[in-house]
Amino acid sequence: MKTKIIDSRKIAQEIKSDLAKKVLKLDHKPSLAVIMIGDDKASYLYIKQKEKAAIETGITLCKYFFKQDNDKKEVFDTIEWLNKDGQINGMIVQLPLPQAWPTEKIIKAINPKKDVDGLLNKEFVPPFISAIISALESIEQNLNKKKILALVNSDVFGKKMCQHLKEKGWNASYVIARTPIFSRRTKQSRIIPRDCHALTSSKLAMTKSADILITALGQPNFIKADMIKKDSILIDAGISFKDGKVTGDIDAASVSKKAAYLCPVPGGIGPITVAMLLKNVIIASQNN
Repeated sequence: MKTKIIDSRKIAQEIKSDLAKKVLKLDHKPSLAVIMIGDDKASYLYIKQKEKAAIETGITLCKYFFKQDNDKKEVFDTIEWLNKDGQINGMIVQLPLPQAWPTEKIIKAINPKKDVDGLLNKEFVPPFISAIISALESIEQNLNKKKILALVNSDVFGKKMCQHLKEKGWNASYVIARTPIFSRRTKQSRIIPRDCHALTSSKLAMTKSADILITALGQPNFIKADMIKKDSILIDAGISFKDGKVTGDIDAASVSKKAAYLCPVPGGIGPITVAMLLKNVIIASQNN
């Protein structure tokens, strides 16, 4: 048996085509403001993807770039100005932010009505979670009786994801598999696997019993064939860079003859996430 690849680009294109038709019927062109702070290479890549998709759907995307050493007041003033701008329907802050920047405070400064990332506004499903759901729904199988496990590095994200999966009637749970470790040498926090031994015992037993495994760790090629159940469905939602290339959490070559389905990286959840973000922008434009 060869693992079937979930065609996420096709899913994303279908969503964008539908959004483009909706935009043509609107009296005004929806608009999204994207704020980026610092020079994170992955963030630049994500913004380019958003810009390309916005052009395809007829949505205006406005970019606001700030250097890591910019005055923080300048960023807050920009957010306040965008909150008041009636032409801006949605706003996001591209994460992660540089370590010295108050991420939570900056996000909370956004008008919840324009929070199309769904971090403040409960009316919006976070695009990342919507994308995972869309990928799973593309599989022609009844998922109601399948056991879903998510490997995440955030308790808040894990709870939110499982909440939305359970709303679909699915049996979902999560495990926090990573944690920040402070380095005295670099004076910075870094993310590493919390306890590899734990993943070879109780947590490994959980991954091997899951019918559907979702990973959002940012740990290159972390999941191997011996960590999954035969004929399982794998959703790789983790992104990192290895040898200058975008890499996912799941070792695609290793699982290629054991998993039934794989949504891989690159080209997996990312394109659908962007499409779902733009869907929220259109909803926001109709609600504002």
